[in-house]
Amino acid sequence: MATTKKIYSIIIPVYLPDEHMRDLAMKCLQTLSTTLPLELSEIIIIDNGSINSEVELYCDIYKKHKEPIGYAKAVNEGLRLASGEILIIANQDLEFEHGWLYELTEPLKEYGICSLRESDYYGETTSNRLEENGKFGCLWAMTRGLYNTLGGLSEDFGRGFFEDTEYHLRAKKRGIRIVKNHRAYIIHREPSSSFIAGGIREDSFNISKKIYEDKIIGQRN
Repeated sequence: MATTKKIYSIIIPVYLPDEHMRDLAMKCLQTLSTTLPLELSEIIIIDNGSINSEVELYCDIYKKHKEPIGYAKAVNEGLRLASGEILIIANQDLEFEHGWLYELTEPLKEYGICSLRESDYYGETTSNRLEENGKFGCLWAMTRGLYNTLGGLSEDFGRGFFEDTEYHLRAKKRGIRIVKNHRAYIIHREPSSSFIAGGIREDSFNISKKIYEDKIIGQRN
C-alpha cells in the first residue's frame, strides 16, 4: 500500500526534567494530535535527555540524546529528518486549538515565514490583522524551499537564546517577507520552555547575547 506524502512536518525539541514540564509536553502533544490532519502530517520529537518520558507515543519520528545538545541543534536535527513541504517549529509547552494550522500556513502563499499571536503576550484573544515583520519564537512555519535557501538555525549560540532573532534578521536581509498572523492565537504556557528544552543554564543568556551582538556588528561592517 502506498504511503501518503506528508505535507506538514512539526518539529518539537523537548527536555522534561520534572513532572510539571512532562505534563505540559503531554498536553501539547495531545492537543496537537487532535487538531492535525494526521495522514498528511508527521510529528518529530528531538529529546534532549528526558527521563521516563512518554512523548514518543505521540510522534512519528523520535530521536533521544543522552544529554542536552541545545535548542538550535535539536531543531536542525528535526529539520534534517523532516519530509514535509511545510516545516513547523513548535515549543514543548503549547496548546493547540482547531484552526491553528490553516492560520499558520495559509499566509505562506505570500510570505516566507509565518507565526501566530501568542497568548502569553496578547491573552487568549485575536485581532483581524497581519503584522509584517512580526517576531517569531514559540511557533512558526516556513516552506521547504525557504529552508533550502536559508538553512537551519545558527548553532553558534550554544544551548540557546537568540537563534530565532538571528534567523529573523537573516531572512530579512535576504528580502524574505515575515508575518505574524493575529487572526488566531496559540496558547503558550511557559515562555521559557524553549530554553528548558535546550537544557540551558542561566549564564547562557549573557554568553549568547554577546555572540549575537558580535554577529550584528560583523554584518554591519
